[in-house]
Amino acid sequence: MNNTTSWLVLAFLICLLGSIFYWQVMHKSLLDGLRFRLFAERDKLRRLVLEGDENRDSFSYGEVEKLMTNAIAAIPSISLFSFCLYLKKLSKEPTEDGDRFELEASDELKNIVLRIVDISLIVMALNSPILLVFLFVLWLVGKAKKSQLRTYAERFLKEQSAPTKGQLTSVPA
Repeated sequence: MNNTTSWLVLAFLICLLGSIFYWQVMHKSLLDGLRFRLFAERDKLRRLVLEGDENRDSFSYGEVEKLMTNAIAAIPSISLFSFCLYLKKLSKEPTEDGDRFELEASDELKNIVLRIVDISLIVMALNSPILLVFLFVLWLVGKAKKSQLRTYAERFLKEQSAPTKGQLTSVPA
């Protein structure tokens, strides 16, 4: 075996071990941590109702709760690749619900939505590490705007299938 081949085999083995370590150790523990951050945001949302700061029957509360439910349910399956496919077919016009939410929602609900979307973007990045490098280069070049990305990610999460009622009452094992 010549010198070049031995270096290629060594590089392959290092990549293989790094990949196994990422997907079996780091990925699982990072996703669990992000899932628990989403549960903490859900608790903040429910605390707003208990303290009387928000009305449980309001449109804006329902939108945030639906977004939260979809984000928690979609953690294992959402990736940057699926998000990019969604962006490709997305109509760039704002939705009526989005405009209504901006008008009616309190600042605290808007902040919770931003945190949910930020956590979900991190989850998407963790679920597709190779595409993350490509998008990071695009971001450095200035092709992606952060506010637009958040808006599109929020719409993507809202369109994910929501679990049935009562499915998010306990912390997953």
